[in-house]
Amino acid sequence: NQIFTRANKEVNSELGLPVMIETSETVFGRKRTLKGLQRVLLELMHNTNNHAVLNKKGEKHWWLSVNHDKENKKVSFIFLDYGVGIFESLKNKPEEGKWEKMRTFISGLVKKDDNPDLLQRLLEGEIHMTVTGKHYRGKGLPGIREAMIKNEISNLNILSNNVFFDVSNNIYTELDNEFSGTFVSWVINSNNNNLEWIL
Repeated sequence: NQIFTRANKEVNSELGLPVMIETSETVFGRKRTLKGLQRVLLELMHNTNNHAVLNKKGEKHWWLSVNHDKENKKVSFIFLDYGVGIFESLKNKPEEGKWEKMRTFISGLVKKDDNPDLLQRLLEGEIHMTVTGKHYRGKGLPGIREAMIKNEISNLNILSNNVFFDVSNNIYTELDNEFSGTFVSWVINSNNNNLEWIL
C-alpha cells in the first residue's frame, strides 16, 4: 500500500488531475476519467474554504490522505478539516438574504438533538429547496451524495460535530462527544463508474 497526504488552504482544482491519474491506474490499470472523484474533491475544498471559519474565508487548512491498495484494486480517501463543522457553520450564517431565511427555517426545524435529521435533509438538497424554492443539485453536500448515487464513489462516510453518517448504508449515529471539524471518507474501486481517458 502507498499512502499520500496533501494539505492546503486554497481550492486547488489542479490537484484532481494527478489524483485521478494515480487512482485510475491503481484501480483500473490505466488512465480513466473519474468524474465523481473530481466533483467530491472540489466540493470539499470549497466547503472548507468558505465555511470552516465563521465569517472568514480561506483560514483553515484541509488535509487529503489517499491510500492505494494495489492488491485489492481500490483507493481510499480521507478529507479532513478542523473548522467549526457543518452544524455550527449553519447556525452562524449571516443574517441577510437567503441565509437569513435558511437560519430561520433551520432554527424552527431542528434542535441540537436533531442534527442527524438535518444532515440527511442537507444531503438530499431539501433545505435549499425549502428556502429558495429551487431544486439544488451538484453543489456542496448534495453533489457529493449524488456522486455516490451515480456509483462514481463508494463507502461514503461523513463525521461532523456530533453526527457520524454512513451515507452508503443510510445509517446515522449521534455521538456523545463533539468533533470540531468535518471528516469525509470514501473509496473508489473497480465497480465504480468511469469513462475513457480523454486529454
